[in-house]
Amino acid sequence: MTKELRPTTADYAAVFEPDTAAKVAALYDPVWESGKLVVAPKTGQTVVKVTSTTSDAMKTWSGTAVAEFPGGWKKIAVGIRPGITIYRFKFLDPGKDAGMTWDGLIYVNGNWRIFPKAWRAMAE
Repeated sequence: MTKELRPTTADYAAVFEPDTAAKVAALYDPVWESGKLVVAPKTGQTVVKVTSTTSDAMKTWSGTAVAEFPGGWKKIAVGIRPGITIYRFKFLDPGKDAGMTWDGLIYVNGNWRIFPKAWRAMAE
């Protein structure tokens, strides 16, 4: 499942402004190449909870952006193109609220791609 979520150069360019796209690609391409990025639930996590926000809400840090997404997204929001919907999902055990959480899932160029914790590409 994970390999199909890997962004292409065109996906980075469609989601992020040019300078930000280059930074995110430079950070994550080696991680993708290493095979260490694996999106999968743990044993017993049979429930999936999905939330979403928009790049506009990220830029104003309002609505579901502030309520549901890690604060790091605020750092990269200016580099996300307008009109993008960003999803966050959790794999959960039935009846639990905490579990394996992923963010940065985006439908782009006709495919689902993931840009997890993309804010790590931004310099402090």
